Parts: sequence; C-alpha cells; structure tokens
Amino acid sequence: MKAHPEIAKRAVGGSLTTLVTPIDRFNVDLCAMYLEGTTGKHRWSIIQLAGASEHPFVDGGQLSEGVEARIAELQALRRWVSANASAAEAALPGINSTFHGYVVAGRRSMLNDGDLELVRRVNDELFGITLRTFDWLVEAAVDIG
Repeated sequence: MKAHPEIAKRAVGGSLTTLVTPIDRFNVDLCAMYLEGTTGKHRWSIIQLAGASEHPFVDGGQLSEGVEARIAELQALRRWVSANASAAEAALPGINSTFHGYVVAGRRSMLNDGDLELVRRVNDELFGITLRTFDWLVEAAVDIG
C-alpha cells in the first residue's frame, strides 16, 4: 500500500495528504490522512488488514479471530488517542478519537447472503469502524487505471 498510495486515496475517498504505514507502536497497518472536499477538514482513516484468505466469520456468525483482533486494535487505539491527546497529536498530527477505522478481511466471493447480512449488522453496530473485504482495495486499484 505504501508503494501505491493512490489505492488508499481511492478507497477512503477525499484528497490524500499523508500516508503512514505501518506504525508498530500502535499495531497499525496503514494510516491515511485525507482532506474532505466539502468541509476542507483533515481526517484520519486507519486501515487494519486481516488475511485475504480469512473468512470474516466463523460458524455461527461469530467474527473470525483475525477480524476480532483488528477491531480490538482499532478500539484500543481510539481509547489511547482519547486519553493521550498530546502524544497522539505528536505521532499523527491532527488525529482525534473520531478517526474512521476499516478492517479488511477475506474476499466478497467467500460471503453468502447470510454473511452479507452479518457484514451489514456488524457495520451498523460498530462505532466508527467498517468491515470490508479485500475487493474494496482491489476495486480502488482498478479505478486508478
């Protein structure tokens, strides 16, 4: 992703201004700061990658271990940013606890209709975190040309 920042730009939208990857200190795969076109504000998006071959759900509709871990990392980072605003600002200028997080796992072809409904439910229930498949990044790459 670092070699192809246009993919992140296309995926998260807006005008990409900063791309940081990875940040081991925070267990983060990819941070993208972008400028929102309508408001002119800078916003951070954090993209966490689970496995491309990892189905996002295990039997019974539970989130996979990898997806659960990536969600937990985003939630922990959100709490840390909220409790350590100065240190967070020093590490990622302009970040605040309202950043948007993405967890990317599996491929769309792995998901049946029930899984797609689970994705919608998970996305509705999680605050500021969206579950995506790797197809999201692939489509962003294809849009580049």
